Amino acid sequence: MLISIFDGLKPSVLAIILVATYKVGKKALHSSVHYFVALMTFALSYFLHVAMPLVILGIIVLSVIMDKLFPRLAGIAKSGIAKPDRQEESEYVINLRQEEKPLSRKTIVKTLAGFFALWAIPLLLLIL
Repeated sequence: MLISIFDGLKPSVLAIILVATYKVGKKALHSSVHYFVALMTFALSYFLHVAMPLVILGIIVLSVIMDKLFPRLAGIAKSGIAKPDRQEESEYVINLRQEEKPLSRKTIVKTLAGFFALWAIPLLLLIL
């Protein structure tokens, strides 16, 4: 009985995931560069079984490099690739209409330190 219930829920859960993926993709993918990065992320994680933290770290490095070398391709808000709808954008806390603050080295170092600490703590707990 319980197995039948869960088997019946599987298609619904899949549909919910697909709708959510479509909505996120519609909001986040604005250019061929974004589609390429999304496709490479999927390929690295699914086919090559690269750990997700390494994929995310690689995307961060790629984004910084692209922002320095090809700022028009990397920054949607700066390049004008996306034409945001005012009503839709106002629903998001982080949106394309907000001002972009320059990053200082101190901010980058603090963010990276927090990132590595959050990943190191569970590993240290496993070792101890």
